[in-house]
Amino acid sequence: MTATLQSAGRATARPARRSRARRRRSLVTLALLAPALLGLLIFFVYPLIASVYYSFTRFDLVSPPQWIGLRNYEYLFT
Repeated sequence: MTATLQSAGRATARPARRSRARRRRSLVTLALLAPALLGLLIFFVYPLIASVYYSFTRFDLVSPPQWIGLRNYEYLFT
């Protein structure tokens, strides 16, 4: 038994028209997803990062945050 290998053949270039259509669809998709992604960043990601940052600080509304590291967590768990 012998195995025969078939060559992949010559790749043909796709028409430029199809490429432009694909690019346009990608841009439309991105344009439609942009508001949702922006809302996700504003209402989920930023508050999440800010809360992690503020958990490592002594924070009140009068003075700027003072970095205290893990002391808040030490106080919480002891």
